[in-house]
Amino acid sequence: LNRDNGEYIIAYSIDTSPEEESKMIEHAMKDGDGFGFNCADNVSDVMKEIGFKHVLTPGALEKQLQKSQKVTEIKVFKNEAD
Repeated sequence: LNRDNGEYIIAYSIDTSPEEESKMIEHAMKDGDGFGFNCADNVSDVMKEIGFKHVLTPGALEKQLQKSQKVTEIKVFKNEAD
């Protein structure tokens, strides 16, 4: 998830099986890349394949990730250019 003006990005690693990954990839290929304000909507739609609820906003998606047992690692990447 990208924050504010790009000062940092939070990356969530999710434990998935090869079968789940295959379903997610297939679903994503059908949905397309999701431009503009549809990004969280499209990502959430793909994540339904592994048990997440469909949501429309980045904040709602992040709340699910923060509570999920499937998340194995959370990393914060900061903009070092500042």
